[in-house]
Amino acid sequence: RKVPFLVLSGSDDGEICVWDLRELNKAGGNAEPLARSSWHRKAITSIEWSPHDENCLVACSEDDSVSLWDMSLEPETGADAAAAKAAGADDSAQAGPDIPAQLLFVHQGQSQIKEAHFHEQIPGAVITTS
Repeated sequence: RKVPFLVLSGSDDGEICVWDLRELNKAGGNAEPLARSSWHRKAITSIEWSPHDENCLVACSEDDSVSLWDMSLEPETGADAAAAKAAGADDSAQAGPDIPAQLLFVHQGQSQIKEAHFHEQIPGAVITTS
């Protein structure tokens, strides 16, 4: 792992979280995750970082879907969003209110998916088992 202090978790309610171990240590174990997503509707069965890109992760769920994420695409909020809008930034490329900006791809053509892993030798390739 290229960034050893970032850890992923997937919960039984389908939530994906990115944690910073440095913040957990400072907060006595009560820190908030750096990022979270509730895209999946059922339990996360497998989640891992890409060995080729420190920002990408793959997750699969009991909702029979596999999702590919790029956490470097954090949406602009607050003052940053207002500044971008004032500068005339084009909103047409944004995903929309129901689709997280970080979500790159969702595979839903397989049932009872148990695991999803990045291929170690082929960047961007994901292998699933069901």
